[in-house]
Amino acid sequence: MQTINIGKLIKPHGLKGHITLLVDEKYIIDFKQVKMLMVEINKVLTPFFIEDISVRQGKAIVKFDSVHTEAGARELAQKTVAVRTNEVSLAEADEEEALLGYTLIEAQAGELGMISEVQKYPQHFIFQILYKGREVLLPAIEDFIEKIDDKERIVYYKAPEGLLDVYLKEESTGRED
Repeated sequence: MQTINIGKLIKPHGLKGHITLLVDEKYIIDFKQVKMLMVEINKVLTPFFIEDISVRQGKAIVKFDSVHTEAGARELAQKTVAVRTNEVSLAEADEEEALLGYTLIEAQAGELGMISEVQKYPQHFIFQILYKGREVLLPAIEDFIEKIDDKERIVYYKAPEGLLDVYLKEESTGRED
């Protein structure tokens, strides 16, 4: 399941387990369609099912079905919240940012992984991917993007010669074969 961080639980709201969720303004989420939020606890995303939610001006008051007290809500305060990538869209998104969460398949190397971040630079955007524990940064330039499959959420990419060598080269063993 691919997820994206959308915001943070801030503080309890009332005495019955409600908690305030601050959602990053760049995301649009139809909370009527979202059944659970993933809360990062000890670096692990833990599902919490939504019992009730009301949204006001970029903030949401959430009641999880497993949290019934102010103390329980307080335990979740300051925790990062994620949703499945298919449950979120970007507000006034640049085309490149809309590809967040898509899988990137490179013409020679094959599947590199999910686009986990899109960084904005003055010249162009950069796709960030985690490949075999290494951060891979690829320019999000139209010349390198061969095709985008929105249904399957895949970006087909052809990196310029030599660019991926830096990232994909295996650690040297110190001996020649």
